[in-house]
Amino acid sequence: IHHVPLLGNVGYLENYEITAKILVNSNQPIYNDSVLIYYSVNQEDYEHTNMSYMGNDEWTGTISGIMPGDEVDYYLYAADWSGRHANHPYIGQADPHEFIPFGSQQTQLEMNPDTVLFLTYGDALDGQELAIVNISDDTVKINDITEFGNIFEWYVDEMPDLPYFLPDGDTLTLVVKVDFVVNSIMGDLIGDTMYITTPMQTYEQLIMIDEDLITLTLDNEIREFVAYPNPFVDRVSFSFFSTLSQRAYLKVFDNQGRLVYKNQYNTILGNNLIEWDGKSQQGSSLQQGVYIYQLQMGNKSKKGKLVLR
Repeated sequence: IHHVPLLGNVGYLENYEITAKILVNSNQPIYNDSVLIYYSVNQEDYEHTNMSYMGNDEWTGTISGIMPGDEVDYYLYAADWSGRHANHPYIGQADPHEFIPFGSQQTQLEMNPDTVLFLTYGDALDGQELAIVNISDDTVKINDITEFGNIFEWYVDEMPDLPYFLPDGDTLTLVVKVDFVVNSIMGDLIGDTMYITTPMQTYEQLIMIDEDLITLTLDNEIREFVAYPNPFVDRVSFSFFSTLSQRAYLKVFDNQGRLVYKNQYNTILGNNLIEWDGKSQQGSSLQQGVYIYQLQMGNKSKKGKLVLR
């Protein structure tokens, strides 16, 4: 295992990316789920997180949830099909790499408006703009943006490709819309939250709507749901019966929880079929392994594991 470790005092980040080159001398493949980062924070029990293969013998993983001043101990572990394994550093937990983040979280992004507000039918239908402004002196990497609502059915009309690199002083403008609304008079407000995530921080954006705009009779059900074949080689189908014609969102995550694929579909009342070809959002083939799917329709969702062979 070849790895340049984090040592001593390092600048604070919300997530630390750990990379390594792992070479196999046994002529046997590496167990994909046995390349691990073991880490301990402030002398607590060790936890572990998987590393993912990036090609050319390169592996990467992330240590998250660290605060400034924490003492972090970590080591790497890998095993192959021959039964051999290795650590980095060589004796692992007995002599781990050690680093301490210093500094503090600083605000890099500013949202305008501070609340996305839907008060009229036109607001919901035409959409409301949300400006994400980089107020720092550096380019900010936006890793994730919540694409659709949980409490009510708002959605981002055109999502940017993620990760999105926002230059200093520049603005990313999103248009947020609402599905399934009716004309109404003013009632009480209900709220939901959009999360904008960078390596440094997660920002919470409040989204609110007049509750009388939401069609109260829309209570969708996803019935007779099947994901097949599973395991699959080049294509998996999601078959289900929907009691409404409604927008559906399919997301697929790898075993590190990273989003590898997303798409949206307009379903019909009745039988529906959605297919995924086992490729990433950019169209490249994904490595064999376990993935997690999430099919979301309104406030209903289906989740499960997929095995790509």
